Amino acid sequence: MSAFEIERIEPSELYNSAYYAVAYSGNAAPAIKPRVVERSGRDAHEAPRPRVNVKVRSQAPLIELAGVFAMLCLVLALIFSNVRFSEVSTDAAELKSQLRVLKEEEKSLRNQYITSLDLNDVEYIATSEYGMAAPDSSQIVYLKLPRQDKAEILSQKSDLAGFLGSISRAFTIVLEYFQ
Repeated sequence: MSAFEIERIEPSELYNSAYYAVAYSGNAAPAIKPRVVERSGRDAHEAPRPRVNVKVRSQAPLIELAGVFAMLCLVLALIFSNVRFSEVSTDAAELKSQLRVLKEEEKSLRNQYITSLDLNDVEYIATSEYGMAAPDSSQIVYLKLPRQDKAEILSQKSDLAGFLGSISRAFTIVLEYFQ
C-alpha cells in the first residue's frame, strides 16, 4: 500500500515553472494547489529520523537587565519617598496639635499677666511693703529749656558711602531670604 504526502513548496520557488503553470487570466491571484507525491512502501514504513535536541540558552541582554534594575530602583525610590512623606505628614500633624495647645496656653498666660498688672495693686504694694508715697506738689520740678530738643548726628557719611551701604544691606536681605 502506498502512502501519500503533501509536499510543501518554498515561497522562493513559486516562480519556478516546474511547480506550477499559470492557468488564469485577469487580476486574480492563482490558487496554489499542493502537489501530491507518492512514496514507496519502504519509505512510508521507515522510522522517522531522530530529532536533535538543541538547547537554546535564553540570556537576557545586558540592556534589558539594566532596564529591569533601573525600574526596580525607581519603584523602591517611590516606595521610600511615600514612606518618608507619610512620616513627615504625621510629624506635621503632631506639630500642629502642639502649636494649637501652645497658643491656648499663651492666651491664658497673657490673660493672667494682664490681670496681674492692676495699678491699684501696684500702688498698694508700693506703699505698704516698700514704704513709698505719692509725690507732693513741692516735690515736682518743671524744667524750661531756652531751645527745643533736638538730636545731632555725630558722624556723617558721604552720599556715595551711604548709597553703597544701602545696596549692601539690600543684597544681604536678599541673600538671607533665599537661605
